Amino acid sequence: MLSKGQGNTIRTYEQLVRALEKDNRAEEAHKIWEKKIAHDLRSVPWRFCGLMLAIYYRNNMLDRLIKLFGALEACGRKCPSKEYIRKVEVAYEMLGLLEEKKDLLEKYKDLYNKPSNSDRKKDRRFKKAEKKAVH
Repeated sequence: MLSKGQGNTIRTYEQLVRALEKDNRAEEAHKIWEKKIAHDLRSVPWRFCGLMLAIYYRNNMLDRLIKLFGALEACGRKCPSKEYIRKVEVAYEMLGLLEEKKDLLEKYKDLYNKPSNSDRKKDRRFKKAEKKAVH
């Protein structure tokens, strides 16, 4: 549970990390993550964890991406999105860890079978357009 001001602090660090990454300073973003945030992954929002996974992915820090994902799983955090799984999947493949990739896909196959939010939105729009065409 976050204490009274901790939510604001986490959000501030998130903005700082995002700004550093946009300024092509991913290594500094990683250092801030390690020193200030990563010590308690249970209380870090998935949005921030996803940002770090994306930074590691975009900056070819694949070993760090896999390490972070493993740490999140180790503390009982189940990945909420296919987007993150795909990044980890590609990282495993690029590092030649094909057995780990296979295990990952098996573990999260339910995420791939479930339609994403964007798929549901498209489906609703399609149904509305279909109703208008019938009337």
